[in-house]
Amino acid sequence: MTANQKDFYISCINAAIDFIENNIGKDLKLDNIAKAAGLSTFHFHRIFKSFMNENLNNFVRRVRVEKAATMLFANCDYSITKIAYLSGFSSSQSLAREFRIFFDTTPKKYRESKIRYRNSKNGNACNINFYYHDDKKRPYFYYNLTGSINMKVEVKTFPDTTLAYIRHIGPYKGNPALFEELFNKLCTWAGSRNLLTKDTDYYCIYHDEPEVTDESKLRMDVCLNVPKDTEVGGNIGKQMIKGGQYAVVRCTIKDPKEYEKYWSELYKNWLPSSGYQLDNKPPFEMYPSDCKKENDEMIVDICVPVIPV
Repeated sequence: MTANQKDFYISCINAAIDFIENNIGKDLKLDNIAKAAGLSTFHFHRIFKSFMNENLNNFVRRVRVEKAATMLFANCDYSITKIAYLSGFSSSQSLAREFRIFFDTTPKKYRESKIRYRNSKNGNACNINFYYHDDKKRPYFYYNLTGSINMKVEVKTFPDTTLAYIRHIGPYKGNPALFEELFNKLCTWAGSRNLLTKDTDYYCIYHDEPEVTDESKLRMDVCLNVPKDTEVGGNIGKQMIKGGQYAVVRCTIKDPKEYEKYWSELYKNWLPSSGYQLDNKPPFEMYPSDCKKENDEMIVDICVPVIPV
């Protein structure tokens, strides 16, 4: 297989995965997925498995049940039946069957164990003060959180944003060299097309929950914002961050190990007491164009999609 052929197939598989991700709660038919990938159904199965190391059916089943698992402890007000439908299952019984295959337990027991763990770890560790700022240009809610670390959480409304991306599948935690390599490739592509400006923001989108998905199958995209009509191809794909409300924490990172504590604080301390729950969209990190400081500190916004409880 030549490099051009490989890039072409990567583009096709990424398009298929994006289609699955955006339609996970619907009836996903092979013909529609293959069409989104730009491949015939005859060839699609074999190509998908060769690049993803799992067949299409198992990929869809796994992503659905893992999304359900995340919602079980992140969206405690959702019934198991509602979570089943949102994840693409026809009933709570079909979710339960798949859940037992993947996690060897029931959705109810899984939810109870996760909530017990969260409560035992945190107790009353956080103190939230609530304020409201009436800004007609961009209204938002402002929180001041004090727990194991000090941080401010703002709930902001973001617009739809078009991104060019490179996708990585596999482990990424604690590997800054990987992120640097991926962003260098993306910026080389964007720079040659005059797409890098002072208004360029950089993103890392995380499609899977590391506490749920095996690290060998974790999906992560490094991205930058581009005009809607930007043409992409090969291992560079194009997607849209869907607008809506996001809980946003601005962090000053001095060591890559600090990322995890901010994510953990947001999910395990702030979210349960915030009056919000997770929306069914991927979270991301957003880096402004001037994110890197002279002392090697990194400025980053952690953005988690939320909706009112």
